[in-house]
Formats: sequence, C-alpha cells, structure tokens
Amino acid sequence: MKITLIQAPHTLTKFSAACPAVPPVGLAYLAASLIKAQYEVLVIDSVGEALHSYYPLEGDLLYRGLSLAQIVDRCQDGDVFGLSVMFSRDWPIAKTLIRRLKEKFPKALLVIGGEHATADPVGALEDCSELDYAVVGEGDFAFPQLLAAVSAGADLRSVGSICYRASERKIVLNPKLCRNKQMVQIPWPAWDLFPLENYLAEGFGWGVNRGRNMPIIASRGCPYQCTFCSNPNMWESLWTVRTVEDVIREIEFYIQKYKVTNFDFQDLTAIIKKDWIKDFCLELMNRKIRITWQLPTGTRTEAIDEEVARLLFRSGCRNITFAPESGSTEVLLRIKKKINLDRVYRSAQGCVCAKIDVKFNFIFGFPEDTYWHLFESVVFMVKLGFLGVSDVSISAFSPYPGSELFLQLQQKGKIPQKLDDGFYKELSFAADILSNVSWCERIPSKALDRMRTMALVIFYIASWISHPLRPFKRAYNFFNDIEESRLDKSLGDMKRRNKILRENKHA
Repeated sequence: MKITLIQAPHTLTKFSAACPAVPPVGLAYLAASLIKAQYEVLVIDSVGEALHSYYPLEGDLLYRGLSLAQIVDRCQDGDVFGLSVMFSRDWPIAKTLIRRLKEKFPKALLVIGGEHATADPVGALEDCSELDYAVVGEGDFAFPQLLAAVSAGADLRSVGSICYRASERKIVLNPKLCRNKQMVQIPWPAWDLFPLENYLAEGFGWGVNRGRNMPIIASRGCPYQCTFCSNPNMWESLWTVRTVEDVIREIEFYIQKYKVTNFDFQDLTAIIKKDWIKDFCLELMNRKIRITWQLPTGTRTEAIDEEVARLLFRSGCRNITFAPESGSTEVLLRIKKKINLDRVYRSAQGCVCAKIDVKFNFIFGFPEDTYWHLFESVVFMVKLGFLGVSDVSISAFSPYPGSELFLQLQQKGKIPQKLDDGFYKELSFAADILSNVSWCERIPSKALDRMRTMALVIFYIASWISHPLRPFKRAYNFFNDIEESRLDKSLGDMKRRNKILRENKHA
C-alpha cells in the first residue's frame, strides 16, 4: 500500500505579525511510524517546498506554500492520501485540496489528521463528502492501525480513534485509543522525506532564528485542563516525557547529520518535572554539546527558579515564552489556568537575571472578560516590562473547536452546530490587531482591538524606559536581519513577507 502524506498550506492574513514556517514534526513522526509498519511513504510538504510563495484567498487572507494545482500535480497514483491539518483556520483550503485530489484520484482513500481532525471529525466528514476518514488523537499510533484494517477488510468498528462513513447518511466516531505511554518506542521523525534543508538554510522555525533551527519534542500532552485550549480533547490529561538520554541522542544525531545549531522545543508543557529539566541541562553540559535551544511555544513555571534558570542559560537556552494568558486572578480561575501570578513573576525574574530573553503570551476577550480584567492584565504587563521581559503577544480570544469554551458557546447558540468557512477564516485574524469578531459579552471587537493595541504600546514604553538601549537594539537588528527576541522575529517575518508580496505584485 502506497501512502502520500501532505502538509496542507497555511492560512494567514496580510497583516499577520507571526506566521512561522516550521518543519512539520507531527507529520514526520507519522511518516516514521508508517515506514516502521512497512508501508511505502511519499511526503509533500507544501509549505517547506515553497517557503516564499503566497497566494491570495478572499479579502485579506493568503495561503502559504505550493499552490493547490502544484500540490495535485506532484501527487502520484497512490492508495491513500493523508493530510495534516493542525490548525482549524487551515480547514477551508485543505477541504478544497481534498476535493481536487478526489477528482484526480477517485479510487484513493482520503484521510485527515491533526488538531482539527481531532477537534471536529464528524463535522469534517459532513463538510467534505470527498473525505473518507478522520484520524483522532495520536496519528502515528492510530493511522497504521486504520491502514491495517482497511488492507485486511476488517470491521472498522474494531479500530479506535477513527471517524468514517458507515453509509451515505451515517458517520461513525469510534472511541479513542488509550494514549501511547511508551514514548521510547516511537521512532524518531523521518526527516529524510522532507525538504528539511529549505527550513534549515534560512533559519525557519517556531522560535527566534539563531541559526539552523530544528524542532524537537521531549514530551507529549499536558496535565492541565485550560478551557480555551483544545489540548484536553487532543491529548487528554496524560503527560508523558521521554528519557533525557533519548532526547540527547536525537540532538546529537541532528547535529552530526544536519549541522543543526539551535533546537526549538515544541512541547505543549515542556517544564513540569524539575529533576528532568535539571538532568537534561547537566547532560548537555557534561557532553559539551554547544548549541542554543528555546522554549518558544509557551510553558508553565512550576519547575523554574533561579537555580533552574541558571542551568537553562548555561546549557544553551536563550529564549523562553511564558503563557499565563491573563493578569487577572479571577480570569485565571475561570479559564482553569492553574498558575500563581506571583510565582510566574519570580520565575520570569530568575530567567531575566540569568540573561534569558523572556516573552509572555496573553489573551484578551474571553467571553466573561470586563474592562477591569483587561486593566489587570495591563498592570501585570507593566510590571513585566520594568522587570526586563523583552516581549509580549496579545491574541484575541477565539473559540477553538474541541475546547471547553467552544462547546459552551455552541450550547448557548453563539456558535452554530454546523460550522461554515467564515468561522474558520475568522480564526486567522485572532493573533492580529484586526480581529472582526469579539466573543466577549461586554467588550465589542473594535474596543477590544484598541485595548490590545494600547496594552502593547504601554508594555513597550515600560520595557524601553527601564531598558533604554532596547529600541535602538531592535532597530539595529531589524535593518541587519538579526533575531534575538520575538519582536525581532515578528518584524523580520513581516519585512520579508511584504517584500515578497510587492515583488509578486509587480512581477
């Protein structure tokens, strides 16, 4: 059986400050698992093969990567096409691609996986009649079992973590498989099948460009149940971590084979066990592994104190992102974000003192937010600015399918039971200061956007007053294409993207 895995194009807006192109580590894990199961695997990484290509969608939306026609042309006859759709905002363009693939390969099976498939598998099959299956949860665990059942003509009711058509009118969602707790048994990502050098040569990655950036995962899942996050639906509450030895061996392998100089840890919750992170840092130093590494996706603070922060820096950690989401204790309680703001502050203080570049993530406009709650967040941001935190990002709340808040809004009738493309496309605007929709009961969208803009301005005033050389450093880095902070990265991404769009316009 021949399997073609495809990374769907990414959707973004013309104004997006953050549109990282990242080697698709989840798809690479899936490819490795399929190879282990002795399937023939072909990969089309539509983003990695065309990192500087953007195509217009409607309005201010773009999609990045190969054009849909190019993707279909590169596909060869195969038995199964598997599409990775990690973000729900990419579903409309992925759906169009699925229809074109079915038109060209009518006998092939079409399967989707990833966060979106897990969040709304039934809706995906209802929305796209050309789609045959959706794989829920860990694709590298469930997908090979689906293929084995299809090959053997077995009863699909025995296959966990899949959604399929039992008949034209009946869609069946099978119970989830138990999570795979033995991470050491999972083969490393099959990067040989991907255009990895395209990413490495220009420093593309989720974190700051500090050289040849490679994504890596040390753990899976998250033990917390934040109401705005789809993780509880995707991974449930089981957090599993690899051995330090296994992670170090993978790092050494990439250094030797791909000349990697920086590693972006893409774990949902990277630092939970203090002993693990200390052992990891000490092992890097004991082996004299000279790299930089980052925690760019947002982490918790339970295991970070001054001792850990010093070890992080000495072992090569240069950037870390904290994600408290709010500076209001009342909001944190409501969204089940089980953190203590004083403890967050002390953890950030330890990292700043250790000379690690620190960024904080916030979300404005949760359904029950008030202006007072946003004011509390701004006050906390000012404290962080004077402390020495380099950057903050402020996203507008968006109800991601599969999250608890999404289901609550759906039950209240504020989100339709059947989602349309307009809903998915609005998700693309959530990180921009141009969101068209507010899900907050008390704050309209325009006021929310003004609050986000004001909060960013106030934070950077506080940060730059207390560290007056920073604006000059940011300007120098911008004009010399240097990245040391997340603001450097965002400005650099916007600069490169706007240059490409101008060139395409005049071509």
